[in-house]
Amino acid sequence: MPGGADKRQPAYDAGTYTCVARNELGEAQTEASFNVIAHGTIFGDVQHETSWQKIQEMEAPKAAPEEPAPIEYGPPKVEALNSLERIEGQPAHFETRVTPVNDPRLQVQWLKDGQPLQNSNRFSHTYDFGFNSNRFSHTYDFGLVALDIAYLLPNDTGVYTVVARNDHGEDMAQANLTVGDNPNIISDVQHETSWQKIQIIEAPKAAPEEAPDVEHGPPRRCTNPSMTRDSRFSGSTMVGPWL
Repeated sequence: MPGGADKRQPAYDAGTYTCVARNELGEAQTEASFNVIAHGTIFGDVQHETSWQKIQEMEAPKAAPEEPAPIEYGPPKVEALNSLERIEGQPAHFETRVTPVNDPRLQVQWLKDGQPLQNSNRFSHTYDFGFNSNRFSHTYDFGLVALDIAYLLPNDTGVYTVVARNDHGEDMAQANLTVGDNPNIISDVQHETSWQKIQIIEAPKAAPEEAPDVEHGPPRRCTNPSMTRDSRFSGSTMVGPWL
């Protein structure tokens, strides 16, 4: 090959190569065989024993790290709630502290008169047990649990209970909420006569009796032109049940 043999040629380049020349008068070709002799450039023996051992150590399977022993949390503790006396329309706020703060199995629930508190847009719950983020960490020794009622109704009166449970037990705290009448809301009748008239007007009315069906006789023919003012129908024949 011109320029000398290229020792970097891989062995799969070996074979028969053909050169073809063509024009309008015909063609000519020539062939040549090309053999590639493998060169011993791939070394199977270890050249640096120490480095090889380090590589083996680095790539060796690592034993799984031992899982830390699970943290044993004690039974929950709930601080006492304060009872409240409020007037209809005012807000109400219950607040307590709950431990343990980091127990993932801890559950907190509110009850009213022994039944789960119903969902309402007047109720809002707070469960603040600290937080962690990439830049901030905020932890407590206790969890802050609160219930807020935006405005009170008379039927909000009752016993409110907060219950905390985990795998080791439960604890609870109770408080009474008393909702008094708002003096600005007048529920008594101020004008008895007007009230009675309103009751009469709004009382359900009996359905009117249906009129009896009118029975018509058989149709009869009429040719009286005076029965219409339209000249187009003068002297025409009209058919109908005339009463």
